[in-house]
This record gives sequence, structure tokens and C-alpha cells, in this order.
Amino acid sequence: MEMEDKTNRFEVLGRYLKQKRKASGLTQWDVARELGYTSPQFISNFERGLCAPSFDTLPKLIGMYKIPKDEIINLLLKQQEEYLRAKLFNEQVYENQA
Repeated sequence: MEMEDKTNRFEVLGRYLKQKRKASGLTQWDVARELGYTSPQFISNFERGLCAPSFDTLPKLIGMYKIPKDEIINLLLKQQEEYLRAKLFNEQVYENQA
């Protein structure tokens, strides 16, 4: 169950990052090379919600995609709030976002 929770949490961010990457006109390879990865698989994993970028990588993505600071902070806070509500109060979570 815990793995499923993590995947759901990361999917929202992943869809958002994919949308922003495409809007920036970048390919997964472009982003991977800029971040020093040897494969676009890392970017694909982020975008599919299999994992989230580290706090070292996320600011680089924010800069590359020109994401407004308030926009990403609001997304991350909303995501965390929904996760906590689900865990603490068994409330419905992970509605269609991003």
C-alpha cells in the first residue's frame, strides 16, 4: 500500500513536469543532458510518477522550464496536504490535477 501511495503522490508532480517540459519545447533527452544524465530514463521516471526529482534536481527543472515559484510551491503544498489528509483522516485524495 505504501508504494502505491508514493506512486500516486509522484504522478501529480510527474504529469505537471511533463506538461511544463513539453511547453518549453524540450525533449527528455535535452533535459537529461542538461542535468548530466546519460539517459532520458531518469526524466521518464519522474514524468511517469515512478519517483520524484531530488531537491537538488527540482530547482534545475524549475529554471529550465521557467516555472513560476508560486505555481510549483502551490502544487507541492496541495499535493502534500492531500497526502496528509488521506493518511490522517482517510479522506479522498489524488483527484485529477495538473
